[in-house]
Amino acid sequence: MPLIRRSRIATYMNGAAIWLRLCYPGSGYSLLTWSFGQNIMRLKHPYSIHESHFSVGFCDKIIEKAESGKLMEGAVRHDPKRISRSSEVAWFKNTEEFGWLFEPVQALMKSANDDFWGWRITDVESLQYTRYGEGQFYGWHADARPEPYEEGKRWGGLVRKLSITVCLSGPGDYDGGEFAIEQTGPVPTSPERRIKEISAVRNQGSAVIFPSHLHHEVRAVTRGVRRSLVGWFLGPPFV
Repeated sequence: MPLIRRSRIATYMNGAAIWLRLCYPGSGYSLLTWSFGQNIMRLKHPYSIHESHFSVGFCDKIIEKAESGKLMEGAVRHDPKRISRSSEVAWFKNTEEFGWLFEPVQALMKSANDDFWGWRITDVESLQYTRYGEGQFYGWHADARPEPYEEGKRWGGLVRKLSITVCLSGPGDYDGGEFAIEQTGPVPTSPERRIKEISAVRNQGSAVIFPSHLHHEVRAVTRGVRRSLVGWFLGPPFV
């Protein structure tokens, strides 16, 4: 009777897969080999762009609500000295009060997920309003956490699967502040082949949705103020 001789988890740049190999005892010959989760290994669609999807009025309402209170400094857990990020933020909780905001954002996410990824999404975190003034930025980072949220706490056992960024600023409101994301398709012979600057997301009301494990950045604003809405959609671990 074959025994499990070896199992391993291999983590790729854009996902994880598990190989389970059954071997005859004392031999190096495989009896059976399975592979799980490989449908997420190679991203045919690393991001989804939705130009001018949200109205100017919708964007202005988000800005008005967020700016009506005191903004707080954007923080990163592993960066207490704020070296990798400089911005101000406000939060919108997923409550009845902000149904006007969450419903259209979640509807867009669901449509994009159905079209491009088909992943199981079960929840959404609070949405974050982010303001970047002159000289402010958010360096290269990935939204996905190394482990699922802790069991017994909010969003316990879930992981970030999809992220969204919505441009709230109007045309000409700022210079710099480009949104760039890693591409997983090209061979990494040079950094330029793996980095994509998405200019379409600069248009007011435009959105980009992408897998949360992809690295991305917001480059320093050189003039004016860049305003955006970001969110993270959750589901059970892939494997």
